[in-house]
Amino acid sequence: MTTQPCRLHNLALPVLAAALSAGCMMGPDYVVSDAPKAQRISGTALPALTVSTPVKGGEAQKLVEGGVLPARWWMLFGSPALDGWVDEAIANSPSLDAAEATLRQAQAIYRAETGSLYPSVTAGAGASRNKISGASAGGGFPGSIFNLYDVSVSVSYALDLWGGVRRGIEGQAALVQATEHQTQATYLTLAGNVVTSAIALASADAQLKTARDIVSGFIDTVHLSQRRFEIGAGSRSDVIAVQSAAAAAEANVPPLELQRANAANRLATLLGRYPSEFDAGSFTLDALTLPT
Repeated sequence: MTTQPCRLHNLALPVLAAALSAGCMMGPDYVVSDAPKAQRISGTALPALTVSTPVKGGEAQKLVEGGVLPARWWMLFGSPALDGWVDEAIANSPSLDAAEATLRQAQAIYRAETGSLYPSVTAGAGASRNKISGASAGGGFPGSIFNLYDVSVSVSYALDLWGGVRRGIEGQAALVQATEHQTQATYLTLAGNVVTSAIALASADAQLKTARDIVSGFIDTVHLSQRRFEIGAGSRSDVIAVQSAAAAAEANVPPLELQRANAANRLATLLGRYPSEFDAGSFTLDALTLPT
């Protein structure tokens, strides 16, 4: 009757040793999915060249598929003002600060969970001063004063038999990688928003200047038509037609002013400034050069 338990006990030891040496883990291993094989998102292929225009910087641009842009891609526009705005936005962005803080938190948790695979060592030390009275020893003996020192070391290790700890570490490592990509996306989104807002502001300035020049030209035309009518060289209908055209041109100015104000306010917010503290200065579309 005593032989069967002994056999089970003797069998359990090699099985446990085999499990520890093999490092078995519960659950399936993570397999990276294949990247999409599609070469483009649009239904038709992109043209090899853009359309050229007979203006400054209107040369046709060549589109290179699969090309790699530099990290500071906005410097390709050759504008020191734009470069400074992007750097300022990166330095003052609360969204980027939050993303970087989340990344540091994920990395710290990963390092903490990795430490679970190693033994935990706890050390302690103490000292005390003691005195033995001579009377406690029966009398006739002098008292004794001595120092007592003690040192203790404790080592503990949690056996990860089924790989639960290692699976948790793998999951945290994947979370760190995902957080890194989210931080990079926040960085690229911020830079793209600054560049887009700056170009929108310069475009609104150019359109607003053109609209005001047109209004100014119509005002001169109205004065001229009124003078012609006064001297009998023109009709009243000519004056009214010119005045109507001038009014239509003036109606285009307020929407452009609003568009310009929205772009300036959006850019100021991205830079971490109040709109009242932001001045675009002499930043115009002519200050930008298309990447070669």
